[in-house]
Parts: sequence; C-alpha cells; structure tokens
Amino acid sequence: MKKRIALAVVSALAGGLLVAAPASATGTVTAGLPFAVKVADTGSDTTTTSATLSATQLAGASNFVQLEAETNTATGTHAVVTVTGSTIGARGGSDTGTLNAAATVLTYGSETITSSTFNVLTPAAGTITVLVQGVTNSANSAGQYTYTTLQTITITVGASAVTGLISASNSTAAMTAVVGSLSSDSMTVTTSKAVATNVANILVTLKDANGALVSSSATSSVSIAGPGSLNVGGSAGRALSVTGNTYTVAVYSDNTTGSGVITITAGAFTATRTVVFYGTATALTPAIANNYIGAADTTTVTVTAKDASGVAVPAGNLYAKSSDSTIATIASTGALSSTGAKFTVTGVAAGTATFTIGTDSSYSNPVTVVVNVTGKVVKSVSWSFDTSTYTPGAKAVLTISLADSNGKPVADGTYALFTAAPATSVQLNGDAIATAGNVTTTNGKATYTVYMPLTAGPIVVTAKTSTSAQLDSSIQGLAVSVGATVAVPVDAVAAAAAAAQAKQIADLGTSISSLT
Repeated sequence: MKKRIALAVVSALAGGLLVAAPASATGTVTAGLPFAVKVADTGSDTTTTSATLSATQLAGASNFVQLEAETNTATGTHAVVTVTGSTIGARGGSDTGTLNAAATVLTYGSETITSSTFNVLTPAAGTITVLVQGVTNSANSAGQYTYTTLQTITITVGASAVTGLISASNSTAAMTAVVGSLSSDSMTVTTSKAVATNVANILVTLKDANGALVSSSATSSVSIAGPGSLNVGGSAGRALSVTGNTYTVAVYSDNTTGSGVITITAGAFTATRTVVFYGTATALTPAIANNYIGAADTTTVTVTAKDASGVAVPAGNLYAKSSDSTIATIASTGALSSTGAKFTVTGVAAGTATFTIGTDSSYSNPVTVVVNVTGKVVKSVSWSFDTSTYTPGAKAVLTISLADSNGKPVADGTYALFTAAPATSVQLNGDAIATAGNVTTTNGKATYTVYMPLTAGPIVVTAKTSTSAQLDSSIQGLAVSVGATVAVPVDAVAAAAAAAQAKQIADLGTSISSLT
C-alpha cells in the first residue's frame, strides 16, 4: 500500500493556473530598445527590454502574447514591427500605429511610443518571430530610409500549457552516498547490507519547461524493488505517494544483499537509481599479472571478492602469505575496492612459490596463485609455426620460445633477441614479427599471427641473434631460421588434373569431327 506524504512549499496562483515568476525580477529597460513582454504564458517581464526576448503561450483561437513599449525609439526614428508566423490583433496605448492589410506589419508614426501595446495572436502551435526595426523619419539625399534591427522576439506556441507542468528534462533526482561509495555517473551507491542507518539520499526537484518549480500539490510515486526500504518526510515504506515539488528520498538497508532499484515517477518525469547492498566476502577470484618474474622483479596479484549471494564486495581487507618467502614475497594485506584488492609480489630467488589469499588473518575462504622466479638471461631459443603445411592464404601462428639456463621460461619482459626484424622469403601479412629484433614474452613465449601467401611454395623466416647481454654468450650471433610450406590441397590438385584431362578429350573429339 502506498503512503501519501504532503510536503509544504509556497506557490503563486493566478486565475487558477500556476504562474512562473519573471525571468528577471529587476531587469533593465534599455534606451532605444522599446518592447517588453507584458502578457504571456511565460516570459512576462515589463522591467526588461533587450535585443532578444522570448515568451511562450498556449495555442488557442483567442489567445495572444502582448508586447508593451517601455521606452521610446531613438530621436528621429520610428518603429516598424514585422510579425512572421502569425498576425497582429488588438492595439492600444499612446500610439496604435498603422497596420497593413495582412495584419503582419505595424508602423508607428514617431519615436514617442511608450505605453503603446499590441497583441500577437497565437491560434496554432509553432514559432512566431517578431522583428522590431528602427527607421529614420526622413530619407537621405539619395531618397533612402535607414532600417536598423532593434529587437527580435521569439514566441513559442505550444499545443498545451507548459507552466506548472512537470518537465522530464528540467526535473532532477540527485543521488548522494551517506555510507558507501557513489558511482562516477551518480546513478548507483554501493554499501554494506549491515548498515542499519540511512545509506543514500535522492533529492527530487520537480520543475516545468521554464525551469520554475511546479505546484506544491504535485504528486510523485516512489518505490523500491529488491532489498532496502525508503523514507520520505518521516514516512517509511517500500512504495510511497509523495506530494510536493522538492523532497528527499532516504534509502535504508534491510540487511539483505542485492540491488535495490528505486523508481521515482511524477508526470512526465521518471528516474531510476540503484543502491547495491553487499555482504561478507566469501568467494575470491585471483589473477596474477605475470606468472614468470626475475629476482628483484615485482608483479601484482589482483583478487576480487563476492558475498554468498554473488554480489561484488568492494570494501574490507584480504590477507595473503607466501609458501616460501626465500623464493618470492607477497604483501600481507590488501584493501578491497571496486577493482579488487592489489597485492605486490617480489621475486627473491629462482624457484616456485605459492601464495594463499583469504578473507581474514586465518586465511578463511582461501584461494591460491603461483609465481615462478626464473632467469632474465636467454640460454636457448626455439621458434616454430603451429603446423608445417598451410593452404594458400591460411592463418598461421609463429611462436618464439625463450628459456633460461635451467630450461625454464625466462621472466616476462622484452628481450633484444635479434639484430633486426626477421626476414621472410615471401611477404607475410599480419603481425610484424619481432619489430627491430625485440621480443616481448609472456610465460616465456611471444606469438605472432600472420597470413600465408596465395601461391604454393616454401616459406622461410630467417634472423640472426644479437650480442645483447640479455642473451647467453653461447647463443649470440647465431643464424636461425624456421620454415613451412604452402601447398594446394590434394583434392584440388586432383580436380585440376581431371579438368585438364576432360578438356584434352573434348579437344580430341573436336579434331576427329573435323576430319570426318
């Protein structure tokens, strides 16, 4: 059942309709710019005249926007008003001017027009432009009058009134975190399910198309799906009916994990915000950046955590230990965040170490990850294609493997393996192989994807190992090569031979026919 809450604010009513306050309470009447908007649905402000003005009105057979002159035009000039998109109706004041037959051009007789008014009719939805020009009272020696644009007034006519109607684009639902963290887009708060107090607030502001607050009698529907509860103005529940144009939705935990989705609906405005409640971490997932490191090298183990319901846990500490700190060490604690807990690993000496990570200092809910500390000097090099024979244009993978003096993959890194990039006997499209002779390994290997040529034949890749200190002296300056073959499939060869034989028979038949 929805609960109804009334939130009191002050509003101004005129003729039963909510009227927006003037755009500028104390504007400026600029000399020589005569007209201000006196009557309109929005935009009325007789204290302001400027080069550009705007107003809105509701379409209707008898509806209009009234403009009033608050000052005169410059001495020696008179005003000419041209309306595009509608016509001019009733006129009044000190000078009613002269209206043309089409009722679209109004010409005043002199500069003295203060308090003069005219109505621009708004019978249909659309845009009306009012151009006010200042025209010299007399022509120059060439018989020409000077026209100067003074004002452009834009009137937007809507099919329905905008004042007091809730605007989807101008209304807001601003979310803040009380306990926990707010996402970068301000749409989600993440917090612990154990928090019994207010964890998030959503400030709802309802405005019309003119940016003014709507009536205090505006109603909203506020509800939450999933875990959590709501409180507005002291009334708590999971589905509330709220009266007011500005109010705060307070979100509370109910000690349940999961995503609570709050939906706020008021007229044309709908907003959804999410609060994610997490519990105690019980499931960990580790990932190590490098499985092979050298002595004194560092790498990172990242561990993400979830609770028993599978909700990510972004806060708290995890704990880690090494099976052999003489091989590799790991930071003893890591703070969880939205991207997991980060542990720094440092290689000490050649060997293998296993790390255990848990949710407390007793290493509950443990997971393990292995690091290998190996050499950073290449003792042996091997390279090969993923197969020995390819069809024309086929994808191929070339793998270069580097091992240390113990036959283990070298530590991850970049090695100056060759004196230059390897040469190929024919062009291979795809990855550049060992650019500038450098090879970057992961788990002791570097792989390159290439595409074989369209013609059959042998493929040979050749290179010469460098004299870099990263290579053992026994393998420096050696010429190395690897090869493969591009061959047309046997079935294709047989088909081509059969086609050739058939053609020969056909040609022979043609020759015999010509003899007879």
